[in-house]
Amino acid sequence: MKIALLLAILLSLNSDLLAQGCSDAGFCTVHGLNADNTGTLLENNVRVGINNGKGDNEINIWSTFLEYDRKFGKNFSLGAKITYISESTPSLSNSGASDIFFSGNYTTENNLNFVAGVKIPLNSADEKFDSINVGLPMGFQTSLGTFDLILGIGYRINDFKVDLGYQQPLSQNSNTYLSTSFPQGAPFGAYQSTNKFERKPDLLLRAAYDIKASKNWIITPGVLPIFHLGNDEFTDSSGAVQVIDGSEGLTLNANILIQYVINQRNTVVLELQRHLLQGDSRPDGLGRKFLFNLDYKISFANVLATFGSLHKRILSHINDNIYIK
Repeated sequence: MKIALLLAILLSLNSDLLAQGCSDAGFCTVHGLNADNTGTLLENNVRVGINNGKGDNEINIWSTFLEYDRKFGKNFSLGAKITYISESTPSLSNSGASDIFFSGNYTTENNLNFVAGVKIPLNSADEKFDSINVGLPMGFQTSLGTFDLILGIGYRINDFKVDLGYQQPLSQNSNTYLSTSFPQGAPFGAYQSTNKFERKPDLLLRAAYDIKASKNWIITPGVLPIFHLGNDEFTDSSGAVQVIDGSEGLTLNANILIQYVINQRNTVVLELQRHLLQGDSRPDGLGRKFLFNLDYKISFANVLATFGSLHKRILSHINDNIYIK
């Protein structure tokens, strides 16, 4: 009953509103800052996932990722993730590799969690229309095109957890889209200009509560405010830098995470996210009417130790057989 009520509340929110596409930007789902960051006792963890969202101007966006993290002792782990994005409308589509993330995660004995990482773009957000020498809008780029520093800290009290994350662009992209390159009223002239785009940093605050519905089911409702710490900028056709008013400010999202723990090694994760509040402009192309994520996680012990144990068992079996003969 509780599960149905939480889903009904989330899905009933206005579908015409927008939410920041956290999965695309990166730091909402980086290892250690993701919603289901309770961890595992096993050393090796692999996650594969797919998510879907509807962007500004009805752009349909699919994203997939592959992630691996490795525990080194009880408190420290390293993670890596690679993403791939496809964006399409009836008249235009683009797809390709997006970003690579590397992160380190340290958890103290009193349940404090520290995260540090980088996002490395696999392109410079400089894809252009095939027929003309004009850059695609950011909504059709497969990466923000920026090299970013990611920092975070989290704390858990029993089933309640809170995370604070910061994402700082250390470089800017090479996007060249100008809406003035198109005649007035043309469909592709309706996007925000992002020529020589200058993107400001983001601050994340996540609060969530785990509800253990049964032995195998964990339901995690939460809120996800994201603060864009300044108005972004672009350079117009005359070479003047223009401030994009309304791109600074708060985006507030509600989300619910549903985990089905098959066993110690295998977990399926479903996440739904909807918008509650947002500023006037999303020039980076991360506006979403909804977000839907489906992940599969598999965990396993140290590979070398596993093979070593197997090797000992085989030798013991051979020796026993030889001794018997």
